[in-house]
Amino acid sequence: MKLKKVLLLLLICFFANISFVCADCSDEELSKLKEIANNVNIVYEYQGEAAGAFGYEDGTFDVIITNIVDDIYIRDEFYNYVFNTSNADSDGKIVLKSYVSGNHVFKIYAQNCDKLLRVIELNIPRYNPYSEDPLCDGISGDDLDVCNKWYKYDLEYDDFKKAVEEYKKDSNKNEIADEENVFNNIFDFFSKNILYILISVVIIGSIVVIVIVKRKRSVLN
Repeated sequence: MKLKKVLLLLLICFFANISFVCADCSDEELSKLKEIANNVNIVYEYQGEAAGAFGYEDGTFDVIITNIVDDIYIRDEFYNYVFNTSNADSDGKIVLKSYVSGNHVFKIYAQNCDKLLRVIELNIPRYNPYSEDPLCDGISGDDLDVCNKWYKYDLEYDDFKKAVEEYKKDSNKNEIADEENVFNNIFDFFSKNILYILISVVIIGSIVVIVIVKRKRSVLN
């Protein structure tokens, strides 16, 4: 008798599982669900430095998911986590703490038929703590990548320091070269136009002398 009950229970579970697997969504339902999935927004927000083994080494990011509804769920392929509305806060947001830098893929599925609706890729940058180093004062991250707040490569401090020092040397050389170019340009201008300059000086000087002489005569008269 007990064996029959066990077999019956197994059959019920078996057919229930088949009905779940075979569940499908109509084209109309999928179209609506894809519209819902397109409204989902996933962004990252920089939260600050994180304490590493040797001090403050890296930056942490929160990943924020909004506009998720009961009809869909989201799978994070990097961590293999699944999120749905049960993970949302009172504002309807899902806030995922301390995500590492790198490329994160989020796949949105239909809840009822498990169909893939949308793929969202989120490329979280790597925070560069050396950007806050005094060596980078006055240097734009656009001009020197190792002073940029975001730097995608591994970077040792000695390599960072060397890059900054070389940049400053090159900048000083360029400033000196620019000053020399300005002087050379002025010199070239005068050397090429010395005759015209002298004639202009003579003419202007003559006019000034004539004006002064006329003024003195008018005063005497």
